[in-house]
Amino acid sequence: MTAKEILLKHRLNYSELKKSGVSYISDVWLTEKFAVKIYKHNKEGYDRERRFYERVAPPYAPGMVALGDDYIVLERIYGTSIYRSWHRMKKEDRERYVRQISAIANDLTSYSADGFFETPPPQSWEKHITGKIFSLCSELQATGKIPPDLCSSVINFAKENKKSLIPCTYNLCYSDLHYDNLLADSNGKVWLLDYESLCQAPKDFILGVFDRMSRNPFIPSGMNEVSDKDMKLIEMMEKFTPELFSYPGTNKRVAMYSIIHELELLLYYPNDPLAIKCIEECLI
Repeated sequence: MTAKEILLKHRLNYSELKKSGVSYISDVWLTEKFAVKIYKHNKEGYDRERRFYERVAPPYAPGMVALGDDYIVLERIYGTSIYRSWHRMKKEDRERYVRQISAIANDLTSYSADGFFETPPPQSWEKHITGKIFSLCSELQATGKIPPDLCSSVINFAKENKKSLIPCTYNLCYSDLHYDNLLADSNGKVWLLDYESLCQAPKDFILGVFDRMSRNPFIPSGMNEVSDKDMKLIEMMEKFTPELFSYPGTNKRVAMYSIIHELELLLYYPNDPLAIKCIEECLI
């Protein structure tokens, strides 16, 4: 069905219906009040999001209005991207938002992954993460998409710190890298959008998203530099949710999560300066 047909089926207003201009894994159509997500060939994403709303549906997620075989209709959330407005915020506003973000991350990762996914979790988190790093480095090096010396440094870093990945329990985890999924509405409430990329991972895996937001800050127009007084998001989160930082060697674990993301970007943007810079920072 089309987005209009879906809204008609559920007797919902379809006036001013338009396709979202933001790139999503699934097709997203918007009206003034609703967001229609049509998954088409993304069955796995549909199953994840459907289970999330059926089993969890926390107050920081948009409300589900209707459900079909390959679509979900959600409440449309209006707000300001925290990522894009971070460096224009007052200190007290920034802290208020981080308290909410930390509470969201802590709550989401408190749910067990048991029975949530059709596929079992990796038998070894250490092998899962290092295997991804080694495989990506091999592919990138073979195609000349990464400086050879950087590739060697990444592999050595993973080998030296792989033991930090051993202690883990699998929980529900958020892995969507679209930074604008964190919105603050006009009342100051923080919302977390899009749950089709949920995964089963140790709690600290969610920190990879916030680590990348910290390493790659959005600099608003008119600001030539970021003040050193602007605390990084992930540093502030440690104050409010120490549970997510409880694994020995958390900083090395999170660095490897971020390295994987940057290596994946290099597949599509060979030798990208920003991706290379972020990887180099992770190795420090």
